[in-house]
Amino acid sequence: MRITKETVEHVADLAQLHLTQDEKTQMQLELERMLNFTEKLVDTEILTPAYVPSQCNVFREDIMLPSMNREVLLRNAPHHNKKWYQVPKVIE
Repeated sequence: MRITKETVEHVADLAQLHLTQDEKTQMQLELERMLNFTEKLVDTEILTPAYVPSQCNVFREDIMLPSMNREVLLRNAPHHNKKWYQVPKVIE
């Protein structure tokens, strides 16, 4: 399979890589070798391209729900101060 320089630049852009022209040429050769090897292992004719949805950052509505009772939660803690869990100091 033939990989173009534009494909290498597109993949590098997606990966946020800043490649020199020599690195792009090397990457093009390496990607071609990998894909050629993959074609020997897998029948790529039956594969379909992955679907990438056009929507971006779709968030659900932020709805405030009641939280659990603090006293009930603190009953399970080995150590607490009636307001929060007490844990051993981990930063010196």
